Amino acid sequence: MKVIFAYLIVVLLSQFPYSISVMIFSPLFGFIFIWVPKKIRILLSGFFSGFISPISSVLFSYLIFNLIFGITNHSTGRIFASLIPLLIPIKNDFKKYNELKDFSSSPYESVANEASLDTFGLKCILIGSISSIISIILLVIINNIVHLM
Repeated sequence: MKVIFAYLIVVLLSQFPYSISVMIFSPLFGFIFIWVPKKIRILLSGFFSGFISPISSVLFSYLIFNLIFGITNHSTGRIFASLIPLLIPIKNDFKKYNELKDFSSSPYESVANEASLDTFGLKCILIGSISSIISIILLVIINNIVHLM
């Protein structure tokens, strides 16, 4: 029963660390890279905040399982339980990216410039998030292969 409860908490709540870390780390990296041009700053802050966000979701999963079970050994299923719900915010970001891409071709110059920067930032967050999820999955696979040897 504890296992089902832990998985349920992780699946239902792992989106929140993802969203909160994007909200925290995007401006933080923006301030860290304040000395670089705007386009590069958006690239760096979007990618790094997107890369850190799935990691924060996996760390949340580790925290929940440690609080409930007091163990440090985590199976592959527990890590994937924290990654699967991230498809919802990533899908929402992709939808928002497609909507903003339409505004980039607006006849009003200020709207088009702002929308193009927003679409670029969302694209960087999406690339960072997807690359982080792929790297977490690869690390889990490598870890399982090493333990089988």
